[in-house]
Amino acid sequence: MQSRSTTVRDKRVDSTNQTPNKQASKSIIVRALIAMFGNKRARGRTAAIVIACVMMLVITSAKAQGKFGAHEGDVGQKGATRDAEDANGGEARGATALRSTKTTDAVAEIGGFDAHEAHIEVEDARKGNDVDAMEVKVEATEAATETRKAWSDAEADSREALATFKSASKIPSKKEFADGEPLGRGSLTMAKPVPIPKATRLRVLVTGGAGFVGSHLVDRLMERGNIVIVADNFFTGRKENIMHHLQNPFFELIRHDVVEPMLVEVDQIYHLACPASPVHYKHNPVKTIKTSVMGTLNMLGLAKRVGARMLLTSTSEVYGDPLQHPQTEDYWGNVNPIGVRSCYDEGKRVAETLCFDYHRQEGVDIRIARIFNTYGPRMALEDGRVVSNFVSQALRGDPMTIYGDGKQTRSFQYVDDLVAGLIALMDNDVEIGPVNIGNPNEFTMLELAEVVREVVNPKAQIVFKENTQDDPGRRRPDISKAKRTLGWEPKIKLRDGLPKMVDDFRERLNLPKTEL
Repeated sequence: MQSRSTTVRDKRVDSTNQTPNKQASKSIIVRALIAMFGNKRARGRTAAIVIACVMMLVITSAKAQGKFGAHEGDVGQKGATRDAEDANGGEARGATALRSTKTTDAVAEIGGFDAHEAHIEVEDARKGNDVDAMEVKVEATEAATETRKAWSDAEADSREALATFKSASKIPSKKEFADGEPLGRGSLTMAKPVPIPKATRLRVLVTGGAGFVGSHLVDRLMERGNIVIVADNFFTGRKENIMHHLQNPFFELIRHDVVEPMLVEVDQIYHLACPASPVHYKHNPVKTIKTSVMGTLNMLGLAKRVGARMLLTSTSEVYGDPLQHPQTEDYWGNVNPIGVRSCYDEGKRVAETLCFDYHRQEGVDIRIARIFNTYGPRMALEDGRVVSNFVSQALRGDPMTIYGDGKQTRSFQYVDDLVAGLIALMDNDVEIGPVNIGNPNEFTMLELAEVVREVVNPKAQIVFKENTQDDPGRRRPDISKAKRTLGWEPKIKLRDGLPKMVDDFRERLNLPKTEL
């Protein structure tokens, strides 16, 4: 045995001196493969070698284990080969490393080193006699046995360390959290999956949300903490009305025409999209009635698919030129079905019909508000409605135009009162409408002109022109139903709300306040 070992060491030293380190490493691997599959007498050692190779794959600690492997490889290249004593020493080093922090990789490295040693000895034994080969086989078997034992010890230590870690880092269960501590998204990871609670923020779609009324409604909904989606084709709406929300993560703006279907996931739909002033809805009457009918059909279809509650903003124009005064919700109206205003009047009447048919047939949750004349900031400067016309003309110093004799009456509500009524109607779980939302205080056009002249420009003049076709003679809502079912009534008087509108118009017209 002594002469054989000396011969092996001499050969190894000579090989190391004659070839570079990389070639020596490749030679070791080649000789190991020959030992595994080229020598019938050494095939009994294949299992041990495979185990050692598998252990080499689990090396994960690159820095610590790389240094250790480099050190051991250097020892092998320099010929410091050991027999059974080296294997025992490898076991001792492996056991010591395993019982330190994260020792599994160290054992695998030692096992790999022992396997390389065994491969080299088998190669040398093939060139020797049978007796030497048998001795090497015995020594290699012992080394493999010792390596398996070290691996088993390492596994036991790893399991024990893992159990200790889990115990130390145990995450409390749901019952162990303090009352009020948030769970679900954004909280600590639970031992078991925790269902994310349903979002408390309502997702609300507002069609026509960039318009006069729609933008004020969006402001209130955002203040309430809702997630608001605005769909608008900007025919009468203005992006400036909602620009202050564009950076808010709970606000989304979509350029969309409601005549086309829309697919979004929402809880509520405020359907306001439709030109509402005579100048705008007369500009393209076919488009106006398509918006009222097709747009409402699409929104009702969306509400049906996603289970949303839908509120339709109808109009006092459904009463036409009323024969009943004031107008209650059960009054059927007096409408010209073929007049120049019919695209808007009849369009809204059909929209109401569609809402109730979807409600009765499909179970869609609907709300219908009949809006009376409304004024306030963000109105279009030249939209043909009487308040905006009077204010813009008075600010410019132009004569205020009255169509007809000025004795026809209207009732005017400030936009904030209207928004409060719409939200109250949407939020209630009993009344579906239709419900009149307006201010019952009635003014003739002459009286309104005098108020505007008093508030805006005392020097403003009044001129009279021929009245337009189908202009209603009297218009005043009966809001008893809104008071009874919604607890709503307007709070802002005309003389209190008008100055706010005047300030907005003056700013948009670039007129200094001192001029007045």
